[in-house]
Amino acid sequence: MKFTLALFLGVITAKDLQVQQLRDRINALKIKISQEGQRAIEKEAHEVAYVAHAIKDSRPVRNLGASFERWAESAEVQNIKALDEAFVQTPEGQKLV
Repeated sequence: MKFTLALFLGVITAKDLQVQQLRDRINALKIKISQEGQRAIEKEAHEVAYVAHAIKDSRPVRNLGASFERWAESAEVQNIKALDEAFVQTPEGQKLV
């Protein structure tokens, strides 16, 4: 009854409904993790952080970073940025924004 009244009065917007529907879908999954599973997940997360720290200054990582920087300055990326800016100015782009 309260929900219907809130909808009628316009207190709840369509965006609120979408968020609530998303929350309901997530809650419907009902994922349960055992203590052992939780420890395994934490161990893996710790290992990822350890390895990331260990390879942070390695040559392949530096090379990859340099490659990404060169790619970001390339003509192809500049063309994509220009197309993106032009698209945002169109009515279709404004709808997406």
